[in-house]
Amino acid sequence: MKRHFRSHHLFLLMISILLLLSLTSCAVTNSENQSGHAKGNSSATDNNASTSSENTETSESTTETDDGNFSTSPLYSKYRLTYTDATGYSLPYCLYLPKKEVFPEDSEKTSYPLVLFLHGAGERGTDNELQNNDTGIVPRLTDETFYAAHPCILVVPQCPADAQWVNTPWTKGSYFVEETPISPALSAASELLDDICAQYPADTSRLYITGVSMGGYGAWDLLLRPPDLFAGAIILCGAGDPSQAAAIAHIPLRLFHGAKDTEVPVSGSREMYQALLDAGANDVQYQEYPDIGHWIWLNAWDEPGLLDWLFSVSK
Repeated sequence: MKRHFRSHHLFLLMISILLLLSLTSCAVTNSENQSGHAKGNSSATDNNASTSSENTETSESTTETDDGNFSTSPLYSKYRLTYTDATGYSLPYCLYLPKKEVFPEDSEKTSYPLVLFLHGAGERGTDNELQNNDTGIVPRLTDETFYAAHPCILVVPQCPADAQWVNTPWTKGSYFVEETPISPALSAASELLDDICAQYPADTSRLYITGVSMGGYGAWDLLLRPPDLFAGAIILCGAGDPSQAAAIAHIPLRLFHGAKDTEVPVSGSREMYQALLDAGANDVQYQEYPDIGHWIWLNAWDEPGLLDWLFSVSK
């Protein structure tokens, strides 16, 4: 009986030891598993943090790299901006600036000629891009070969669709400035020009204006407000105020018009040209295309030496 009891007791003791060992083993395994999961979560957290950090760095890098620049040119940057004048009138515009790494700036010595381009009626709107198209001077001035030789600040505002640079009927040709207040759009463009000159290294002795059609009207108008601002101008198929020609007779000018123009009468350019000659202008040239209507800009912009001439004049 005692032997049986001892055997039974020993058996129970062994079962207890085995259960204890089993529980201990499970606890250790569970602990290791939990430790492993914790390490795995930590690793995932680190990976997520790393990914988040990389994404942040990429985003910051993209912002820094892009910087609002819409140009891939190695020579200049292009910015699409909006100017709001003192009256609250808003004018979209594109601004082209020489890249500092290509054209190093010494703020006391380096300045650039500035060109203000006023587009025609077909480029009005709010997309802030149409005014840069091939009908204008922009593709010529930003041609890399040309720009390398003539780096400049290029300002290209966009007139709103419901506005004009000059509030006069285009089909009537010449008009009187005294009877035509400066339009809100042209006033904003004038203020914008002042603002650009104040912010960037513009050579104020080499400010140029050019315009086509509706922009030709704007160029003639802005030449008179005031008449001592611009060093030179190229004006295509526009019209101005011949009675004011004496005020701008000192400015070098190149004028172009098509003899068969039915949108802006050729008389607009003829009358301005003659009035300038009568006022004693000695650096004004006028070219009239006898077999072309309104669309003369591609002919004019591509006249040999025209743009080189513009950059050669100064006050």
